[in-house]
Amino acid sequence: GTAQLKTSSKMLDEIWKFLYTLFIGANFLIGKPHVSGFNFAVKKKSFKQVGGMDTRYLMSFEVDLGLRLHKIGKVIFLKNLCVVTSNRRFGKDTLQALVEYTKGYIYTVWLRKPFYLKQGVIR
Repeated sequence: GTAQLKTSSKMLDEIWKFLYTLFIGANFLIGKPHVSGFNFAVKKKSFKQVGGMDTRYLMSFEVDLGLRLHKIGKVIFLKNLCVVTSNRRFGKDTLQALVEYTKGYIYTVWLRKPFYLKQGVIR
């Protein structure tokens, strides 16, 4: 029933949260800090020093920003400062969303160029 569905949904949310935290931590360990748009802060001076947001990035612009900030200073990941966000982008077609995010990740982090796909607004 409905209670079982809510429990499954909560369990799935916890699994996604664990995997995402693991992914973020691994990126920091390899020197590729992965900054997420829903939860990051940057000093104005540093933001200006790296040239601000690169508007050529239609997807993962904040990841690009984090990588550029890493070149001039320290980028840190604080597990205890959490923002609860939705996994709506994965809701309808999880596989397609994972493929898009993986491509965006490869382009932004490893190829260091903008990914051609623009994410749509999900409400």
